[in-house]
Amino acid sequence: RAPPSAEQLEIPKPPSRENKHPLDNAPVLKKWFVILKRVTFLTLIFTPLAVLTVIQSFGSKDGWLRGLYLRILVRALELAGCSFMKFGQWLSMRPDLFPGDVIEALGQLRNDAPSHSFAHTKEAIETSFGRSMEEIFEEFAALPIASGSIAQVYRAVVRAEYALPGNDNRVVAVKVRHPHVVEETYYDTRLLFDFLDTCGQAMLQTSQPFDKDAFNLALRRQVDLKWEAYNLQLFNWNFQDEKIIKFPKVFPKLVSESVLTETWIDGTIVHDLFGGSDS
Repeated sequence: RAPPSAEQLEIPKPPSRENKHPLDNAPVLKKWFVILKRVTFLTLIFTPLAVLTVIQSFGSKDGWLRGLYLRILVRALELAGCSFMKFGQWLSMRPDLFPGDVIEALGQLRNDAPSHSFAHTKEAIETSFGRSMEEIFEEFAALPIASGSIAQVYRAVVRAEYALPGNDNRVVAVKVRHPHVVEETYYDTRLLFDFLDTCGQAMLQTSQPFDKDAFNLALRRQVDLKWEAYNLQLFNWNFQDEKIIKFPKVFPKLVSESVLTETWIDGTIVHDLFGGSDS
């Protein structure tokens, strides 16, 4: 099938920033403040892990100390924010690089990430669309059904005026970006890869398993939910004649950099289709 023209897509392709970050144009003092704050926070997060890494290197690889090390590893990546969680998720799919217990532990990062408050969700929606949540949705679950490294997802029902043409089903999935994600990703990848250059071999028994620029670009595109909306449009266009494969449809009026609304589709996690194997 021929690729769609710009006129055939309701959501235009977001501008490609390459590896530029929204904070690149911020004042120098603000950028240095962000960097200093992140370095201090990450040092506090990873120092216990570094100490335990040294201690457990002299002990058994399958005892209680190893279990404690793995739990602290996962918790440190969760607390460090979306860049580190995403990195851990990708590492969890590299059984060729890490022992099985590390792969299993890091696999937890693909399922239940820390969630943010409902107050932030409400603020993000109302700021994005200039209307109250009650004016947009008839129903909106107070608790998210899932939370990832960048955003969390709610089940909701949009009001009739926001329904997609020719579709009576108004049950939707609403994806809302976590607070501070944009700020956290500023220079996080630089700090992350600098860490791998100096300490990665000792703490994770590996050097850099990914291309830095590719990881950086992919992460920053995931932070902007307009990219996901745009790509969902392309999937629906390319697979519109398929009877088995279906993709959620995007609600163009309810998309912003921090909020994405799409049709609700029940499905199965890809990981579960293969029996939950990490191999």
